[in-house]
Amino acid sequence: MKKEIFFKIDNNFLIRKNLPNQLLNATFKFIANQKTINKITIKDNYEKKRVEIIKILKNISTTEIDIILKTKFNHDYKFINLKKKLIFNYHQKKINFFLKKINKYNLNKINFFPKIWKKNNIIYQQLAFGVCYKPNNLSISDTLLLQNISRVISFLSLKNKSEIIIKNYINKSKLLIINKNDILNSKIICTYLDKVKKNYEKKIMIAQTHGDFKFEHLFTIKGRLEYVIDWENFNLRSIFFDLFNFFIPWFVKRSYNSSDIKNYILKFVKNYLPQLYNEIIEKYDIYFSLFVLERYVRVFNARSNKFDIKKGLIRFNILFKKFI
Repeated sequence: MKKEIFFKIDNNFLIRKNLPNQLLNATFKFIANQKTINKITIKDNYEKKRVEIIKILKNISTTEIDIILKTKFNHDYKFINLKKKLIFNYHQKKINFFLKKINKYNLNKINFFPKIWKKNNIIYQQLAFGVCYKPNNLSISDTLLLQNISRVISFLSLKNKSEIIIKNYINKSKLLIINKNDILNSKIICTYLDKVKKNYEKKIMIAQTHGDFKFEHLFTIKGRLEYVIDWENFNLRSIFFDLFNFFIPWFVKRSYNSSDIKNYILKFVKNYLPQLYNEIIEKYDIYFSLFVLERYVRVFNARSNKFDIKKGLIRFNILFKKFI
């Protein structure tokens, strides 16, 4: 390994020391765009010259790195090259499974999927230059934003779409697995398992799902969909998983009650995903219950060995405890 000096901007971004002025200004602009703050703030933080020494593998050229992004939950590094419009990091064992999914489901052919490939034990990905927008208030009149959300869900919901009996889906997806040591969430899981078991013989729709679809992962340029990032949790799930995953955490954080959330989601589907309206209006509670169980299982299938399962279970509890 070799060591390189970077200047800390905040807890997430670092900029390499001694960049040419033009490239340095580009890093200020890029980070400001990502964080939706003024470029002057990024420049001021850089000029404080808070040094951080980063160890880099020999097969990565230091000159290829302009910015380092520290991921929030997995505590690993992603390296950014602005000129080549690439973001890349070290190859990890779990990425092999994801690369197989990319090939199996032809994800690199999706327009809003940032192309991903492996070379010399490094994983490369096209870099998103757009912005992610997380509104303080969300109304059904936020047309451009809601159209982009619906475009992603609509596209994926048609891929590998099939009908399956709930009992078979539960067994196939291993949603009956409960961590006996997880006392914190036992009531939540048992509540929604009971609801699902009452509908064991009914059928639901499953399809491709992003698996972590949320405001922070939806990038747009002038309101137009650019990329959806972070697909490591991609899988076949109940067809409304991404829909619930996008809206419910946002509303819960703002203390909306379950009735308000349900009404908003149903209205959204009616206006923007009318082809799915009959399915959700008849089985909303079933799909929501499946979503809870799917989110729980996802905690234990984390993409990184550094993922803190205990913190993941706490976040799960915060998200769903109010619903029961």
